[in-house]
Parts: sequence; C-alpha cells; structure tokens
Amino acid sequence: HLNGEDIAALPYTELQQLEDALEHGISSVRDKEMEIYGKLQKNVRRLEEERKELTYVLHRQHKQEVMEGDMGEIEGGVCINPQDRDYRYQIPPFGLSMQPNFHDRM
Repeated sequence: HLNGEDIAALPYTELQQLEDALEHGISSVRDKEMEIYGKLQKNVRRLEEERKELTYVLHRQHKQEVMEGDMGEIEGGVCINPQDRDYRYQIPPFGLSMQPNFHDRM
C-alpha cells in the first residue's frame, strides 16, 4: 500500500506494523527457502544412492560378461573381443557349416 511513498512522515505505530509485515514476509521466504533446500539435499542423497547402486550393478554385469567371455565359443559363436560388450560374439552368417561342399566335385 506504500508504492513509492515516503515513509519518513509515517507515525511510529505504522512503521512498526510495516516492519512486522516485512519481517513476517522475510521469515516466510526463509522458511520456503529452507524447505526447498531440504528437498534438494534429499534428492541429492537419493541420486547418490542410485548412482552407487547402478555402478555396482554395472560392475557385476561387466564381471559376469568377462567371465562368460573367457569360455571362448558360445552358442556357435566365436568370441571376438570379450572386453567389447556390444560386439562380443560373432555368429557365423546364415548358419553355414565349415565343411566343404562335396556335391561340387561330382
């Protein structure tokens, strides 16, 4: 209600009411700020825990893949590079056998 007005002419009681209103406003802003900060800290802790869990799962999967890669040939495929998770095994194309075709000699 005092948009751009000079407060020097206000009586002491009105100044005190204005001060109380400002302190109440600041207190409300601080409470909201602390609430948001608390939620942020909670989210950071949750994300850190999730990162730890995902790192552990990834480590276990990688360890399992390395152990499976040591087996060499699996399901008819040849282990190309056990460290490469995306292209670990190469399956022979079209399921062709490696034996020569004896029908061509006749």
